[in-house]
Amino acid sequence: MKVNHPLHLQMLSFNLGEILPHYEVPVHYILGENDNITPTALSKAYFDTIDAPLKTIAMIPAAGHNPMYERPEECTAALRAVRETL
Repeated sequence: MKVNHPLHLQMLSFNLGEILPHYEVPVHYILGENDNITPTALSKAYFDTIDAPLKTIAMIPAAGHNPMYERPEECTAALRAVRETL
């Protein structure tokens, strides 16, 4: 933890809302509906502000911060849906 302390301080002071939400590439969010580390409501609120040529959001039911481990089949399906947009 000591070696990561500067990184943790940077993460705590980072405010994504200060960055313009304009992207020139597609943006795809895959969220666990029960994520208590990056709350879904905050992620969705930011997602709604994004201006991108294409944006999708997938909510993985009964998953937290690591849906790829908690609900691998549903996460894989969400990734396949993203692949279909390419």
